[in-house]
Amino acid sequence: SALSVYDLENNDIKIFPNPVSDTLNIDLPNNLRGSRATIYSISGQEMASFKQKETNLILDMSGYKSGIYFIRFQKDGEASTFKILKK
Repeated sequence: SALSVYDLENNDIKIFPNPVSDTLNIDLPNNLRGSRATIYSISGQEMASFKQKETNLILDMSGYKSGIYFIRFQKDGEASTFKILKK
């Protein structure tokens, strides 16, 4: 059976700077506290996964190779994915 995925409110999630060199800042609305954040490479390989306990996250991407990545937030059966460009 297919998995239903609903979009979270994209307008409330702020990811900057994008493109990123070293440090990525993520601001989430209060209702997304406790969401699961997963970073994937363009080929779909999971690079990192963590539970987002706060509404602000500072992510060190200095060890990532240049390219396109995706960050996916999941909570209560809903999900939203964003593209990140690593310089």
